[in-house]
Amino acid sequence: ICSSEDGLQVVDMRDVTNPVTVVSRFSVGGRAARCQVVDSLLYVAAETGLQVVDVSTPTKPVRVQRLPLSGRDVWDVEVAGDFAYLTTAGTNVHIVDIRDRRAPVLVKTVTVAEAGRSDDVEVVDGTMYVTLDQGGLRIFDLAIPDSPALIGRINGTSQFQPVSIIVRDGFAYMSTRMAGLQVYDVHDPANITYAGELRTVRGSSYLEVGLTMASGRLFYNVLSPGPLLAVTPLPAYRRTLGTLPITSARSENSGLAAGRTGLLLFNGQTREVATADPTTLHAVHTNTNPYWFNSPLVNGRGAVHRFGSSFDTYERMPDDTFVLRGSAQVPIGSWSSRMVLKDDHVLAPAGTAGLQMINIADLTKPQFIGALTNWHTVSSIVHENERAAITAKVTSTSGSGVFLLDITAAHHPTVMSQIQELGSAELLSITDARLYATTYTNVAGVLVTTLLIYDVQNTQKPSYLGNIRLSQLPTAMVVHRGTAALGSSSGLEFIDVRNPEKPGRLGGNSAVNGFHLLLLQDTLYALGPRQLSALRLADASSISLKVPSLTAGGGITINLLNIPVGFQLLRSFDLTNWSVWKTVVPNEPVDFTDAADGSRAFYRGWVP
Repeated sequence: ICSSEDGLQVVDMRDVTNPVTVVSRFSVGGRAARCQVVDSLLYVAAETGLQVVDVSTPTKPVRVQRLPLSGRDVWDVEVAGDFAYLTTAGTNVHIVDIRDRRAPVLVKTVTVAEAGRSDDVEVVDGTMYVTLDQGGLRIFDLAIPDSPALIGRINGTSQFQPVSIIVRDGFAYMSTRMAGLQVYDVHDPANITYAGELRTVRGSSYLEVGLTMASGRLFYNVLSPGPLLAVTPLPAYRRTLGTLPITSARSENSGLAAGRTGLLLFNGQTREVATADPTTLHAVHTNTNPYWFNSPLVNGRGAVHRFGSSFDTYERMPDDTFVLRGSAQVPIGSWSSRMVLKDDHVLAPAGTAGLQMINIADLTKPQFIGALTNWHTVSSIVHENERAAITAKVTSTSGSGVFLLDITAAHHPTVMSQIQELGSAELLSITDARLYATTYTNVAGVLVTTLLIYDVQNTQKPSYLGNIRLSQLPTAMVVHRGTAALGSSSGLEFIDVRNPEKPGRLGGNSAVNGFHLLLLQDTLYALGPRQLSALRLADASSISLKVPSLTAGGGITINLLNIPVGFQLLRSFDLTNWSVWKTVVPNEPVDFTDAADGSRAFYRGWVP
């Protein structure tokens, strides 16, 4: 272990439950920053240069050679074949010939950036990756090992200051000072693309972190507040395959659907068609029919649109143009972009006009059947087979709740049950008899958004499965192959829902706006204000938080990163002097009382 000013320590880890320090301090004549073992030789990035230590007998390390290096402190060392590459506290990388392992020779010193410090170096398959605290990332071709050639770069920003890097399977995982764990696709160094991120700690102004990978897991060390986090590669929408600039779109009057000739983008009074090949997105034609269109297609035959008291039907032509065929007058209500079709009946949320049913068996003669008006306001609906879920307010001042319906008879839906949660329900999705609902609530002036998961196999008795706090207030949600994709104007967020009782974070993509999402096969299309993006559900890994954030010190500090719905964080506790410990029972109310000062500050709520 490189222990900074204490030099090296050697720890016997053969019994991982009982590690034993066998060498408490081995001096290297200054600070020991990082080290690497190759064939029983330890290469140490020391304060004054490279040191080689024989550790064939771990309890008795022996210094073999010192190689002084000019310039500022040596910071990292990476051994690759016959060469060692060392970064410095300046902008240089030293290249050292180690073919004679016991007599290293400096071959060349390369300047890799204009300013800053070269922090970490990684060499993979003849390519060198160097992180710079102010300069971002530099990528070099090592076809000639002692003459690196620059082939790719990411410029640093105030938010992107990488420290450590690991490259696996064409993806670069970089810990940063301000932006958590960042992932970039570096398959093509000349065309580096953003792939995802994991922000584990908020509000810290300076994070110095380390990375290592073993057994398929990435271990991530944060000095402040100090937890060791383990993250596991998991599938998620990662690679942006293509983008298409479009005319300005607003979330309230735009939509996205699948057409015969490609994708349909409905944008106010214009309609654009893009080809379905995600790698060659391009506009085919634009139609300026004078109507708003923000509703799903109907069985491939046409489309419906509701605004105010008018319900209009359109027939779709072979070239994906639409012709107005019929109109029906319905009780006045708000327009809806979240309608569903069941057995030639459209179920349309209509605000204070309830849930309306319209028969469209004949597109030229849409017929209003009736409405469910059990609620003050109905805002959205989703369905799967014979079951449906709506968000609705019971009174004008209540939050939106979730109600489950039986729509076996689409012209006469039946309310089966209500799911009551704190906060207000927003987005819904039903997949494989599981209901996914986003809710939000105001906690001490902070908007807390949560994804809740329920088993709705029995619509009369839905059962709670799990939840996870979200980092943003989403406007769209798609669930596919164990991944929940949530979009908003500030980017995409991905949640692992394969185990609904313990959903986990899969990172995000802040480079793609997605207030509308559409899934076609394994491609996710995201529509933003001025751009359509296509993302592929790739095998390449993303990241998921696997262990809680706990630090040990004078007492134990508990950091709840994901506060479940029902919890209000009133203050933190130091548990050193607690006289009463309580067992938390899942789904039962619990008070945590600070017995040290007799106060009644506590968390109250249920623990999933």
